[in-house]
Amino acid sequence: MKKSLIFAGLLSSALFLGACSSESNSGSKSLAEKCEKGISTSCLEAATWNMNAFYTINDGETTYSSIQDLKSGGVDSPTTLDFNEDGSFTLVYSNSVHLNSDGSCLGQEENGTWTVSGSTLTLKFAYGCKLGSQGATITANPTIVDLNGATALNFGGVVIHTDVPISGFVLYEIFTGVEK
Repeated sequence: MKKSLIFAGLLSSALFLGACSSESNSGSKSLAEKCEKGISTSCLEAATWNMNAFYTINDGETTYSSIQDLKSGGVDSPTTLDFNEDGSFTLVYSNSVHLNSDGSCLGQEENGTWTVSGSTLTLKFAYGCKLGSQGATITANPTIVDLNGATALNFGGVVIHTDVPISGFVLYEIFTGVEK
């Protein structure tokens, strides 16, 4: 009898813990699910956003083409953008030699604050290395797009990188999300 009660207790505990575990797993959403309705706080905070290249768009059926990758010496060096829950962001610029820059901002980190209101994203830089002024603000209406099967954040034209590497093209800053 004692063994039966102990066994029943252990079985009940195992079932309870298993149920809790499956509930917590089913409650977590993928990046694609968090971003399926477009720009939102939960979408932006869910990923580290990497800009691996500048892109052009062929607007027949919206095809994204990489026009200039941001790699230096064969080593990946994307520009990365992280949105934090406390309303701050961290931007680390690529150190790619393909950016037309005096070199002062390559690989540099910048910080600031961010807000989302509807579909508008506002980034307020504490210091704007690329933008050339302290307290610079960028306001954009980015969209969530599928970039070769990955969830990506399209800023809709060059807004963060002011030193565009190739003239004569409309280039797009598109950040691929990597789930945190």
